Amino acid sequence: MKYRNRVRSRISNLKDPKNPSLRRNVLCGAILPGLIARMTAEEMASDELKELRNAMTQEAIREHQMAKTGGTVTDLFQCGKCKKKNCTYNQVQTRSADEPMTTFVLCNECGNRWKVCARRGGGLRLPQPFPTQGGWQRPPKRCRGAG
Repeated sequence: MKYRNRVRSRISNLKDPKNPSLRRNVLCGAILPGLIARMTAEEMASDELKELRNAMTQEAIREHQMAKTGGTVTDLFQCGKCKKKNCTYNQVQTRSADEPMTTFVLCNECGNRWKVCARRGGGLRLPQPFPTQGGWQRPPKRCRGAG
């Protein structure tokens, strides 16, 4: 089945009116028959399609870099990996509108990423110490249903 699909792909690419350069190169002998059998879809693509794919790849890279550099720098979060507090966070509405927003945090030191769930009553569930009579302690862990 795989062989049949590869043959159909070659025939389709050779007959494609938008890709005359592939057909011309095969007929002139610039591309040997043994080479066309091993070519990938990207290698057989027309110049127009190659440019479109390259533009889409560059746009995706730019968007990824913007997402990585965007956000708000803060020292409220501590990275669990490197224990530094140099972080950037973004808040996104990932669930329905009546649910709290999800906070995505990126450590600017080591690149570690994690998300922080918010409570229904508002505010983030942060593992910060709080004062007691005996000094500073971590808050007790809450059950999933509590909030």
